[in-house]
Amino acid sequence: MVGLSAVYAGIVQAAVNRHTGARIRVLRQLGIAMIKGNGGADDEGSRADDRRIEQALALDMGIFKLKFTMNFLMNICNHLQVVSALLVGGWWVCTGHIEIGGVVAFISVIGRLNDPWGDLVNYFRDVNVTQIKYRLLADAVNQLS
Repeated sequence: MVGLSAVYAGIVQAAVNRHTGARIRVLRQLGIAMIKGNGGADDEGSRADDRRIEQALALDMGIFKLKFTMNFLMNICNHLQVVSALLVGGWWVCTGHIEIGGVVAFISVIGRLNDPWGDLVNYFRDVNVTQIKYRLLADAVNQLS
């Protein structure tokens, strides 16, 4: 189950990275329009700013939906591991292949592995978002020079 969560965590994180990059670009365009001072001077500028704000909010909601989807799927996988251990372990206990202590120990190990796995996924999520922000900042600085 950890392998499955690693696969979809990578897929969902790539989508989060795309949304984050698009959001930063939109906010940068909005900031440039505000600095130039033509953002609210006329109806056209105001409508363009409104569209950018709506687009940034839509991208934010997309990012939140993706993150919550990833957390939901990780929780499902974690709980399926415990349910699988209980089902298989219960069957083995009933057939005499293992004792109940083995099932309890296995479930304990599953619980101890899930917390570091979640921390690892959160760490790589933060690293990926920071890399996106750094690349966009470096591109902006290179365009200025």
